[in-house]
Amino acid sequence: MGKVASLFISKTFQRVVVLRGRGEKFRVEFVDKGLDLLERYSTGSFYISIDYPELISETVEIPPVKDEDTKLVLIKKQLLDRLGISEDMFVIYREDEEESTPQKRVLRVFALPKSISSEDGLVPEEILRGSEFFTTCQFSLAGVSKLVSPDLTVFHVFSEGENLTMTVSSGDDVLYTRTLPVPPYAKEVGFEDFVHENVNMTYMFVAQRSNIPVDLLLLSGILADSEELARGLAEVISTGIAVPIPSDIFSGIDGKTYNEFLPCFGTPLLPDSYDFSPPEVKERRSFNSILSRTIPVLLTLFLLFLPLLGMRLYEIYSTSRSVSELVQLLRVQTSGILKDPLLKREVFNYYLNYIHALDSTRAGNPLNMLKDMEPLLRIANAKTYVLGKENRTLTLYMEIERSFPRLIDMTLYREKLFKVLEGLSSKGYTYKINSEVKDLKDNRLSIKLSVERKI
Repeated sequence: MGKVASLFISKTFQRVVVLRGRGEKFRVEFVDKGLDLLERYSTGSFYISIDYPELISETVEIPPVKDEDTKLVLIKKQLLDRLGISEDMFVIYREDEEESTPQKRVLRVFALPKSISSEDGLVPEEILRGSEFFTTCQFSLAGVSKLVSPDLTVFHVFSEGENLTMTVSSGDDVLYTRTLPVPPYAKEVGFEDFVHENVNMTYMFVAQRSNIPVDLLLLSGILADSEELARGLAEVISTGIAVPIPSDIFSGIDGKTYNEFLPCFGTPLLPDSYDFSPPEVKERRSFNSILSRTIPVLLTLFLLFLPLLGMRLYEIYSTSRSVSELVQLLRVQTSGILKDPLLKREVFNYYLNYIHALDSTRAGNPLNMLKDMEPLLRIANAKTYVLGKENRTLTLYMEIERSFPRLIDMTLYREKLFKVLEGLSSKGYTYKINSEVKDLKDNRLSIKLSVERKI
């Protein structure tokens, strides 16, 4: 991992831990807290965990599809139907294999509104795209829970004073999460009573309503110092209660500071499935990772083959001299041919114009569009096709009429069709929808469209 800054960000505070890792162990170089840490530490390698109480958590069912884009469309449609969420979202999900069947996939979905990466949002988009990992406090707690005990189901309770966050996890699986803002009255007096009541209520819900057997209760953040809270919870909760400690994974840090900055330590321990970063950002990171591993190998090979390269350069130099001598000989031998009266400029111009005319005719043939239209023709299966040329524009006109067994099938077909049309723009095409009629009662779709390209 090398050197990395792990940040914990909220609307009212920012914290950072700078780690240097080798293998599965980390050394803490320093910790810091303030209000401008995100800008200061977003130039190198950095992780982000945000304190966001409104994290959306839902269990959804979708058909068994393999295409990732289609999965996301189905998930977001479920969120729209259930919660009325029309805003674009950052989405992650994990499949519940026990509940899934060959006919359906049951997914635990977590979502964040993309407005948090607006210019005035919690993490500006430019900074988010430069990060190595982007997640929430709820999942960072799960990273520490797995470190404490990877084989147990851990109920982890954390508070920094602004929010009370509770995450139930087992290994890499987050089973349940809930976050509550600490009300003003509880900040002044009765904070431990507020925590005790909500932890006890949530624990009972998890154990009885959700049927999740909890093996261990962890108290962290400012809760780690409250012996009275631990004793009170021990009276009503029938499981062990503990406080996280750095152990031998994180060196150079004391227990109190470790708990205060706990989400910063949990984020680097999470699997990639809890990274909310957009797909294009993940692809860029993957490419950079491959590149960083490839360059040292190529440099080593270059140094190994440097002596052979010197010999090859000498061979190239000798060959270039031979070629130069042949060129000179060719000039002498062709000088007589070029004096032939048949090789006049008018003759050359005639054949040149003839070749240009053939090339222009070939370029203006509408049939040339078909090799680029293969993906569109495959998915469209149109009723009518018309190829044409007007002025310097090639046109493919088509009329599509399709019926579907279900409304969701019509929606997915339409999404794939427009995705293919958008993809043609990279080849210089534009498209225009002349008309579109959706019959939601009989699940019928009629579209008339034109695809064009300038010659």
